Amino acid sequence: YFINLAMVLLLALAGHGLLLTYIAGRGSFPVEAEYWVGEELMFKQSLAESAGTGRRILILSGSSGLFGIDSGLIERRTGLKTINLSTHGGLSLNSQLDYADKIVRVGDLIILSLEYEYYQRPPSQYAAGSSQMALAVFPEMFRGMPLAERLGVLLRVEPRLLWDGAYVSVRRLVQPDFMQQRTPPDLENVMLKWKNARHAGPTQYSVEATDKHGDIERNCESKNVDWNYSVTDRSFDVNPDAIAALKIRAARWKERGATVYVSFPAVSTEIVAAPHFRQQVEKLTSLLAKAEIGTLGQPDDFLFPRNAFFNTRYHLNCDGRVKRTLILLRHLAVPQD
Repeated sequence: YFINLAMVLLLALAGHGLLLTYIAGRGSFPVEAEYWVGEELMFKQSLAESAGTGRRILILSGSSGLFGIDSGLIERRTGLKTINLSTHGGLSLNSQLDYADKIVRVGDLIILSLEYEYYQRPPSQYAAGSSQMALAVFPEMFRGMPLAERLGVLLRVEPRLLWDGAYVSVRRLVQPDFMQQRTPPDLENVMLKWKNARHAGPTQYSVEATDKHGDIERNCESKNVDWNYSVTDRSFDVNPDAIAALKIRAARWKERGATVYVSFPAVSTEIVAAPHFRQQVEKLTSLLAKAEIGTLGQPDDFLFPRNAFFNTRYHLNCDGRVKRTLILLRHLAVPQD
């Protein structure tokens, strides 16, 4: 019995190893993932490219920026076309910066309004539970990783998701349209989806719930949410590679004729009671200053009461995001021609 059990386990491990090797070599796989993120990024890049030849303000972060910035208000106050490129905090820092790098041009003003978790993780690492997005939604990015890094991504994906993706791949051999929602989107269909959307009803994580500036729509409620900020659970060691990645990219964009600022995410006033918050943000702001990366305001400027949030600890509601945007505007110096 035990010999047979050991043989089954060995075969299972061998099969999983072969699957990992195959996927790492192939560079894409139809696993479960938040495919809306790929649609959002494609849609927002199109918004930026159709903004004309003038200067623009570009906002980049995870979903705290998607929910927490009123880009239309910034555009009205500054007179500059404003596009919110923010999508999902599970993406790696490198993938966020690579995405913006394709868009940034001379005269742009970039606001990096990153969640605190971005300063903890290595810049190439996706958040826990989001590694599959590199594989499913951004196959070109995944294929561009060194083989060892690809395997690292795969090891962070739950095995059941990989085997489920294998089933989808095999099923498509006889039924090509099976599970098409696991196919990376194309721009034409994304734009058609946005154009035909009702832009009404409950908030969704989708292109259909995004306005012409790239902000999420219909987030005006205030719900009871979980306030567990993982970055306050222990002493916060800022990852030096994350700061280095920001410094390199900011310098590159400056050479391109763009201006870069880092802002801070909106968080609940309750976070100040966490034992490590003060030392965390002081260390972060000090390292940003040493890296010569300009900031808009200080972390304490972006503390909000519970009723300013929509449905998570980082998502402001529509009233909260107006207040946050007004704070940003007070600190924002728009370069003159």
